[in-house]
Amino acid sequence: MYPPSDRELAARLAARLQELSTQVQYARTELDLLQRSIQANDAPAPVQPHQSPRVQQPVQPPPMQPPAGQPASVDDQPEAWFEREGVVGRILAVTGAAVTLVGVALLLILAIQAGMLGPLGRVVVGGLLSAALLGVAWKVASKPGGRVGAVALAATGLAGLCLDVIAATALYEFVPAIVGLAVGFAIAAIGLGLALRWESLTLAVFVLLGTAILAPIVTGGLSATLIAFLITLMAASYVVQHQRDWPLLHVVRVAPPTLAMTIAVAEPGRTIAESYIIVALLAFLFAVGVGTSLALMRSTAHAHRAAPTGVIIAVALPVLASTNALPDEMYVTVCLSFAVACVVAALLVRGVPAHARVALGGVGAALVLAAALVASSQSLRPAVILSLALVLVAAAAVSPDGSRVRGGILAISGVYTVVGTIILMDASPPSALLNPSRALTFASTPVVVAAAILLAVVVTIGVVIRSTNASSENVEIVRTVCGLVGLYAFSMGTVTAGILIAAKASASSQVTPSPPWDG
Repeated sequence: MYPPSDRELAARLAARLQELSTQVQYARTELDLLQRSIQANDAPAPVQPHQSPRVQQPVQPPPMQPPAGQPASVDDQPEAWFEREGVVGRILAVTGAAVTLVGVALLLILAIQAGMLGPLGRVVVGGLLSAALLGVAWKVASKPGGRVGAVALAATGLAGLCLDVIAATALYEFVPAIVGLAVGFAIAAIGLGLALRWESLTLAVFVLLGTAILAPIVTGGLSATLIAFLITLMAASYVVQHQRDWPLLHVVRVAPPTLAMTIAVAEPGRTIAESYIIVALLAFLFAVGVGTSLALMRSTAHAHRAAPTGVIIAVALPVLASTNALPDEMYVTVCLSFAVACVVAALLVRGVPAHARVALGGVGAALVLAAALVASSQSLRPAVILSLALVLVAAAAVSPDGSRVRGGILAISGVYTVVGTIILMDASPPSALLNPSRALTFASTPVVVAAAILLAVVVTIGVVIRSTNASSENVEIVRTVCGLVGLYAFSMGTVTAGILIAAKASASSQVTPSPPWDG
């Protein structure tokens, strides 16, 4: 028997394929009929009359259903924290950065112990290694999914550069402090640029805090150069803050210069030259803080944030605390100048939210109050502060009815009234009204004047408060308090004036004329 030829094999395969095709077509038709029967039984529509089977287009089989005991999808199950996207990469990146830093440090220690690196060589090698880490970070960031590792490498490199600057300035004194600060500012600029490009708040916070810690070590303590450097760094970081809505960055960029300035003005016994330097630094900090905050709040991305308003209040604290560092005349001038700047900014700068204007008005009022406390003597202090309250109440009375301006001015005048009343009660306590001898001791013309001004203030507040947007209950509470304070002011003024008049009449009656025969 001869083997079949190629033609016969081809014919057999064709017949076999035709048979398989017929069987598959028949199975598809049966499946289609079965599916239609199931759909007809489930649907409420009437059953269509039976039709003879006919060949139709192939119908895709339904998707495979999992067994009854198996859950439908694993996506519904909560995943563990280490299974989340990017977590393992972050852990490995941070661990790798730490291992790299420790390894480099160990190599340098071995080289130093072996006498292979002198002081200059250590600084140079440390700078080169740190710069290399920054270069590697830039390279890693360009790869997919390498952003986390790049941030860790960049933070390690920046830390190495900061340590290198400390070694070059404070430890070995290769360069002066001003050069070290300039290099530190350049390092901060590089780090902030990378944080802005990679949208990394962690890197930005690390750079600002690291530079703030580095600077005092470089300068050897608190100095005018250090404070100016921190304020400049605060101004430079505004670019990052403006483009990225990071509230935490406000704290990190404002806290170091504000804290350093507050510590600096707390030390008394400054010379005139040092006082002028402090005034210049206070003006620099105040201008940068208020200016950048208003610029941020003018943009829609930062208008809803309360953090810039907090910055306005924070930069005013060193000004208020500079009583010991500045002469009285200079302190009063500085406070009044900054208060005028706050009022002008609140009135003229457009596009800022209402809470920013309230903050500016509150800071200006606090500065004026501080100036009044320092400029006036102890006897005239109640009358001076209550006079300011009376001026503010009069301004509120002529402002539009129901406006926020009237409410804000009344709130500030209320604070002035409370402070003035407390000082007046200290100068002439209410208990003196019940004791004639004590009343004579505390009686003075400034007390009568202050009591009269206080009475005018509380009466005006009680009238003006009715035209504000305050609720009726709050209005009644304020008017009740004003009535009690007015009663005290009237009693104190009347009694004190009567005592003064009686004392003057008694003194004049004791002067008797000389007899005519005495000379």
